[in-house]
Amino acid sequence: MYSLPAQHISLTLSEAHKVTSMPFRIGWTPGLRTSTVANDIPCRSLSSSTAFGGFAEVWDWALGLSTLSPFNHLRTPILIPPPIAYIQGLPRELMEQIFREAIHADKLPSDADEDVQESVYGSGYGLRSPRISPIKLGHVCSDWRTIAASTSSLWCTVVAKSLTIKDLPMLEMWLERSSHLPLDVTFDQQLPEPRPRPYWHRDSEPALDIISALCRHASRWRSIDLSAIGEAAYYRLIWGLRGTAFPYLERAKLSISNCIDGDSQLWGILLASAPIRTVQWGRHKFGLRSTLDSSLPVPWAALTTVGFTRIRPSFLLTILSQMRFLDSLSVYEGFDEEGVAPWLSRILHLPKLTRLSLILEFGQSPFVFLDNIATPSLSYLAVSPFDSTFTHISMHWSYPQAWLELAEFLARSECRPLELAWTFYGGGYTASPRLLFENLAIASEDIAFWVQHLTIRHVGKNKYDTPYEEDLKNRLTHAVAKSFSMGYCRVEDLSPSGRCPLQNDGRPPLS
Repeated sequence: MYSLPAQHISLTLSEAHKVTSMPFRIGWTPGLRTSTVANDIPCRSLSSSTAFGGFAEVWDWALGLSTLSPFNHLRTPILIPPPIAYIQGLPRELMEQIFREAIHADKLPSDADEDVQESVYGSGYGLRSPRISPIKLGHVCSDWRTIAASTSSLWCTVVAKSLTIKDLPMLEMWLERSSHLPLDVTFDQQLPEPRPRPYWHRDSEPALDIISALCRHASRWRSIDLSAIGEAAYYRLIWGLRGTAFPYLERAKLSISNCIDGDSQLWGILLASAPIRTVQWGRHKFGLRSTLDSSLPVPWAALTTVGFTRIRPSFLLTILSQMRFLDSLSVYEGFDEEGVAPWLSRILHLPKLTRLSLILEFGQSPFVFLDNIATPSLSYLAVSPFDSTFTHISMHWSYPQAWLELAEFLARSECRPLELAWTFYGGGYTASPRLLFENLAIASEDIAFWVQHLTIRHVGKNKYDTPYEEDLKNRLTHAVAKSFSMGYCRVEDLSPSGRCPLQNDGRPPLS
């Protein structure tokens, strides 16, 4: 911890004018060092003495830039004068550390649904994002601008979402300022509404130019998240990455459109020699299953976090048997009639698996998978049906036998008490959660031993009545789990990120 001498730092008139004109900003009172404010990281353990005053004031000022975001609407507008005296007195190394902490500590409420993904792929900020970025830090004064522009570690996270040709120079500048450090790259080819043609046939030239710019720095990729890749962009990636080594690549996530016949070629390039540990892949939106096969040079045994979307069940069985160190697994639409038979031959042991998320199509039972695996280390299980019509109750999640089968799975795996998240969809007048809740109450004795915390989420058009909800909470908190919570979400309120399996692991956020 740096300490500042307890002396007054005199300012000349020229120094006082270094701060740009900012009449006011929204923030919290600097003196409240231990106050807890949503989305702010308070300066705990810092005294208001002169020794630590400089550190505390600059920290407040740096984090206060997050209040430029429209999401922070609950704060009270107050005037906070620029702490010029403290800026002039802090060592450059300390300023760099403050900037790094401020950037990585900022987290918007809209990210709450993606907490698991954030732990896997890291928190990022876009070139035109409302959260703190090196560009915003440079708006404070010339000193901050100089430090932010020359600190390479502040420019290592690149989120290129819905960029246009006008953003290309900024992207190239961003990549240049990251110097030689490893990069965390996110590219999302989102096109503005309306979409008169299917989006996967509309690869725009700006998207191709942006991909080319990212590929020129591919040897520094540490994590990549490539979403909604169309045909032209896909082959531009292959062309740009061929012959590239990936010495830093640890995490890879790829979601391609349905127009592409094969996705094995790109994965072969990415995974051939990279020290990769986390992988997610699949099709964007709805369509064909992935064409991945076991011939890919993927280090299956080394992977610890894996997510599959529209993967062939027979292929899934083959590679899971090789993942001895698998810690987290997400499966979306992984089971069909073709895939049932292979699971019935033997029990698959996944000794180190702690997190499991299943998001299945309407009519599919999770026990096609659960009945054929054993997971003694499991601590979190999320089960969610995917019903694109939202017009029927998902019976596999409602009938009484489901909870008994769940208890059998937990007992067979000899799990320790875990966190269970159960989501079901319903729509119209037939979708009442009462049936599921009553069946759960009946089976409560069977699962009570295994469940530490139970979360139930209902997605539909009709919300159940509040008195019944409160009564159920009181009953199940004592009968099923040590803690119980439930949430409700209307279908029309679901954001695209809440529906896309590659953007969360199925853990239901409570409304």
